[in-house]
Amino acid sequence: MEPLRVLSSRIGWRIMSLKDSLTAVVTGSWNKDEDNSFLAVAIADFTHPSDRFIPTTRRELVGRLIQKNDIIAKNEEEKFEQFALALDGVLTSSHHQTLTDLKQYYDPLDPDKDTVSPRKVLERDRLDREFWLLRGLDGLTCKASYYELPRSYLNGLLQEHSTGEGVKVSVNPNNYATLRVWVRSLQDESRQTASRYQRVFGQVVDATRKQMGHKKDGLSNHMYKRVVLAVRHKAAEKLILKVFKEVRCSRLETLLPNGKIKMSNGMRAFLIATAGAAALGLAVRSFSYLGGMQWSYLLFFTSSLVGLRIWLSYRNRRNAYLVSLSRTLYYKSIAHNRGVLTLLVDRAVDEQFKQAILAYVCLLPTTEESLLSFRSGKPLDARDLDHKVAGWLKGTYGAPDIFNCTEALKNLEMLRLLKRDENGQLSVLPLEQALMILPSSPVCFSRWPQASIDEEDEKIELTGQTDVGKQETGWS
Repeated sequence: MEPLRVLSSRIGWRIMSLKDSLTAVVTGSWNKDEDNSFLAVAIADFTHPSDRFIPTTRRELVGRLIQKNDIIAKNEEEKFEQFALALDGVLTSSHHQTLTDLKQYYDPLDPDKDTVSPRKVLERDRLDREFWLLRGLDGLTCKASYYELPRSYLNGLLQEHSTGEGVKVSVNPNNYATLRVWVRSLQDESRQTASRYQRVFGQVVDATRKQMGHKKDGLSNHMYKRVVLAVRHKAAEKLILKVFKEVRCSRLETLLPNGKIKMSNGMRAFLIATAGAAALGLAVRSFSYLGGMQWSYLLFFTSSLVGLRIWLSYRNRRNAYLVSLSRTLYYKSIAHNRGVLTLLVDRAVDEQFKQAILAYVCLLPTTEESLLSFRSGKPLDARDLDHKVAGWLKGTYGAPDIFNCTEALKNLEMLRLLKRDENGQLSVLPLEQALMILPSSPVCFSRWPQASIDEEDEKIELTGQTDVGKQETGWS
């Protein structure tokens, strides 16, 4: 009897140690929504800035301004087109040096570099180049209407949490010497992909869950339209740059090269319980004086089958998550490494041009009453200019009701097209005088590439594999 007593005490101690997990299984507190409370913690101390992105291309915006008869008069169309071409040429030329400098900083840090350096780059020089590169990316992403996610917010999103596939994932941010993330355009994914009936059903489900006491995190159905990533593993010397599109806020861990996939708390508790039940049945059957207890066979085989079913279910869910991960890396990757610099400079020029030309047209003087729908016809202060341009963008493109003219005014002042009096009233030079100041551009609009608003037609060369060091890395 002594061996049976010892075995029973050990099994009883193991079952007591699983009290919390089994309680969670019974009460249902291990479900996905409770585990995803990490989102609520992550966003507690961070508020996403308003979206400043103007959802149109340079060519389309100029064409829209010319085609609307209540903005640009017929006798001004040719001069305005020349002005737009000249402005675009100046802004593009001003960012060319920025692109050259960033490429020089990134050259020894590029994982895809296939040329031989004349000398070995010292650790101090490499870190110095990385510092100036990231500093340049800060200014460039700001001009391109991106904003950076703080490290505390990233740590909250990368901690262990459940996914829609039913597994738990986590990424240790301490494994990275450099981890910077810039994003743009936070949008509600459910409103874009769901039908009318799905949205109504979702509202009913949300209301029901609210009555049951379940908390809904504010970012569970939101995604970032664009994500720029700069990451360097502690065991690596190269800096990885990547740009992704349409990434869910709760799936930022899929963009990083290292992570862990684990079984959910509920499945783990069930698996341990079935393993314990199978072991109990086998142990009871092993004693000769209990040999007549045929139920031990039934308990052993039943528990084993249930445990095997749980394990296979976990493997299927894990594989489903890995498939989703591979689809993200394959279909939602826009550019990486050296190509990221070219893309960001192009986007910065886009935003600078659109902001500058909208501010200029709004302040463009006119005496015709039919042109005063968007043009002010008189000097404005910066606040009134923001409000007027934001209203026009919202009515024309459905963009967020926000516009910041700070960068636009800075560019117009640099080109000597803007005047500011002692009271802060803003005015611009007429088209004739502006064309005399700006250098003429031989480029015509018919030769401009018609880029997609969502950057779907980006053709950035993606070559090579990233090197993250000698140690084994990857999802496991």
